[in-house]
Amino acid sequence: MPVFYTLLKKEMNELVSSHKLLIVPIVSIILMITYPISIKLLPTLLERELPKGATVDIPMPTAHEIMANVFLNFETMGVLILILISMGTISGERDKAIAPMVLVKPVGRNVYFLSKWFTYSLLASVSFLIGMTITSYYTNYLFEEKLIWEDIALGTLLYLPILLFVITLSIFFSSFVKNSVSGGLLAFVTYFVITKVPQYLHDSLQSISPYNLIQNANQVINGDSYEIMVPLFSTLCLISVLLLLGTYVFRKQEI
Repeated sequence: MPVFYTLLKKEMNELVSSHKLLIVPIVSIILMITYPISIKLLPTLLERELPKGATVDIPMPTAHEIMANVFLNFETMGVLILILISMGTISGERDKAIAPMVLVKPVGRNVYFLSKWFTYSLLASVSFLIGMTITSYYTNYLFEEKLIWEDIALGTLLYLPILLFVITLSIFFSSFVKNSVSGGLLAFVTYFVITKVPQYLHDSLQSISPYNLIQNANQVINGDSYEIMVPLFSTLCLISVLLLLGTYVFRKQEI
């Protein structure tokens, strides 16, 4: 454990020096908060462009519908950003000869791998929670209908395993793909296949897909009914399998 804490400290120092500790939360906030602001300003902007005397009636979505769309917007761009910031965690240090220097010390490869996974999982989770919290409060302030905070909190927590899945995929490929860009591309394509393709397949496959967890988390935020246990369990199993495979493959790699 002392070795693990030492590596965590090293990873946190790198997040600070690379400014990721500041950039990722800020980008998360921007990605989320721009949607409710644009919805609020849309009628005013359209009125300025319309001819004099003309009117347009735009149905305003509810606060929960806005937060559900915020959620889906992050699921698209946020995933790409998380892969970009984590895709070179191991392959980048291998290229710079940092990994060999660390691993010649009494540091196990499993501990090295897991310290990176834990650090970036924590960064992704905290950034997402900060973004959702600020956007929820701002949406609650801008619109008349008030949010049900229990729904927002539960939906947010249900999405955290998806973030862990994204980070796990990225670090998994980084552990054996020498080129960081190739590893990131493989992580993104794999995420796309696992989360998007099952919705076009049989219901049994769709029910166990992380895609179903994303949809259920979105339904929770929207105040609808949901079923979480099966997709949540399957997503956690996928994360566990990738961690086991990642540590195993990394142990077999030449550094």
